[in-house]
Amino acid sequence: MVPTKLHCFFAAFAAFLAFSSEAFSPHSNSVRQQTLLFSISDDEAKNIVWRHVKKPLLRLGSKGASASHGNSLKQLLEDHTAVKVKVNTMPYDGSLQNAYDALRDLAVENGAPETIELIQMKDSDKIVLIGSPGIIDQVKAGSFPPPPPPPPPSPSSSDEREEY
Repeated sequence: MVPTKLHCFFAAFAAFLAFSSEAFSPHSNSVRQQTLLFSISDDEAKNIVWRHVKKPLLRLGSKGASASHGNSLKQLLEDHTAVKVKVNTMPYDGSLQNAYDALRDLAVENGAPETIELIQMKDSDKIVLIGSPGIIDQVKAGSFPPPPPPPPPSPSSSDEREEY
């Protein structure tokens, strides 16, 4: 069979679709590599981290931070790289910065690195975003946030469930 113009068009169109869908797929690594071509500002990197961390994993109540809060922050940063902390600012004179300073000092006392980063504070939500050292550089390099897990395999027709 001799390829016609129509065959060539469909082959080119299929190649275009394959390239474009892979390039913009959230499961593809090429999107991460494209970030190296464009410089990301610190503010954009901080927003990327803010959007990646879905909800606060640590809360400081009306009694303020204790040693266990510092230990929890240290462990959470080891596991998650970035952590949102919901703060009742009453013990800290209404200041999120004071709350961060107290929590950071407690985490460092419990063995966390001294270079923990304050990424962002949202006064309206009373949330502080704290990250492991170098997280902004990881975002700029494209290594954070990690890619989403692949979708679960769809059941094929040959894998029918047995009925009992």
